[in-house]
Amino acid sequence: MTDDARGAMSTVSPDLARCHALAALPPAAIEEHLDALLALLRDPSWRVRREAALALARMRDPARAVEPLLDAVEGVDVLARNAALEALRNVGAPAHPAVLARLVASRDPSRRFLIEALLEGADVSCVAPLRALLDDADGNIPAAAAEALGAIADGAALEALAVAVAHRDPVVRLAALLAFEARETVTAWSEVAALVDDPVCGVHAVRALARQRDARSLARVAGAVVSPQRRTAIAATLACARVLQARGSAAAQLLDALRAVTGAVTVLLARATVGVTAHRVAAWVCLGALGDPATVGAALDLSLIHISEPTRQEAI
Repeated sequence: MTDDARGAMSTVSPDLARCHALAALPPAAIEEHLDALLALLRDPSWRVRREAALALARMRDPARAVEPLLDAVEGVDVLARNAALEALRNVGAPAHPAVLARLVASRDPSRRFLIEALLEGADVSCVAPLRALLDDADGNIPAAAAEALGAIADGAALEALAVAVAHRDPVVRLAALLAFEARETVTAWSEVAALVDDPVCGVHAVRALARQRDARSLARVAGAVVSPQRRTAIAATLACARVLQARGSAAAQLLDALRAVTGAVTVLLARATVGVTAHRVAAWVCLGALGDPATVGAALDLSLIHISEPTRQEAI
């Protein structure tokens, strides 16, 4: 065993020194002492476990470590499982075939942890197995599969997310919406638009649609300003303010849509005078763009009460 390796494995070395020793291990030493590195995934020190996980990814052939790591993921030792997951994510794509094989063959509750191993660098080869899990009987699995699909930058993943957004489980729907929001791309538009009325998913449905910048999406966002779901209505107000402040063709389309929403001015006036400063400012942005005469008196009245300076400026 090399001096560096011996220092890394020593149980009497301070944690920091052991971490430095692990970080200095060359690939050849890691491969030579693979069993010892795997054992460090159960070390009491989280720093040592993390450095061991990083070291395993530096192997010239990390595939050698994948099966023992998967055994740890499916085991009952929580510390070893978390460290093994970090190691598998560090290994990335070379580990995916083995992870997918375990995922297909297993019926154990630990499958949700196997799915977590795919969150870093998952590619199109992972889409079909993950899509199949959207209908799994274990309630933890479809949501985890939808989250992993959201991390895959491929059109096939978007098609699978279109299925997930109509799922019976709101957590699965939410995972799909978060993916659409991050990508600025919405498939299954009708299903996403319908989720604006969903008490769990409404906020993220609004945010996803607001990033599309097309007329029908902006109209749906404008309509949500008067939603009975308070969080959804606030999200819509904030989204409308961002679009209006950016100006351009999208702002013009949104303004037309806002003018067509019955009760929008009344709701925005109420939101403009009570609540969090950012929400009040957003309401005044919308009211200023609408230019309704009914807002003039309310704007002037703001000079008579104590309000935040950003709200006062936007009202003026």
